[in-house]
Amino acid sequence: MESSYVLSLALAINRKLPFFPMQSFFRLIEKFLLAVCNL
Repeated sequence: MESSYVLSLALAINRKLPFFPMQSFFRLIEKFLLAVCNL
């Protein structure tokens, strides 16, 4: 999975959920990327 795709997906979700804290959201994305890399 490309990081640019994940980033665009993150931005799309953030637009749909503007109340969601950006910092914790990117921590979630970071954990997701680490999980993908470990597979």
